[in-house]
Amino acid sequence: MPASRPTNPFRFGDLALDAAFTDRIDELAELTADMRNGQNVVLFAPRRFGKSSLLWRAAQELVGSGEVLVAQLDLMRAPTRERFAEKLATTIYEDIASPLERIRDRALAVFRGLRIAPTVTVSPDGAL
Repeated sequence: MPASRPTNPFRFGDLALDAAFTDRIDELAELTADMRNGQNVVLFAPRRFGKSSLLWRAAQELVGSGEVLVAQLDLMRAPTRERFAEKLATTIYEDIASPLERIRDRALAVFRGLRIAPTVTVSPDGAL
């Protein structure tokens, strides 16, 4: 019987999330602390060293705990100031705006072409 080849425990190509994310405990703790404190952080390392995976894991932890709001913007897809502004606005709306705000916006879109303007108010306790 031939000897089995050892397998690489690290995921290569996709982001290493959940069980695939390993051995970055100190870096993760430092990054989440900086994010909680509103620090600007630069992750600098050669390609394929797990920068994006580390950033996504930190965001998962903080968003999951309700501590911070996180929006991600890929600057490689925003080559001009205009595209950057458009992508930033879209990302903030999609990643940070509450689901209730989006539902309200969709409901009000039906009335935008009318000459009357309805007012919708939502209170925190759910009463209208």
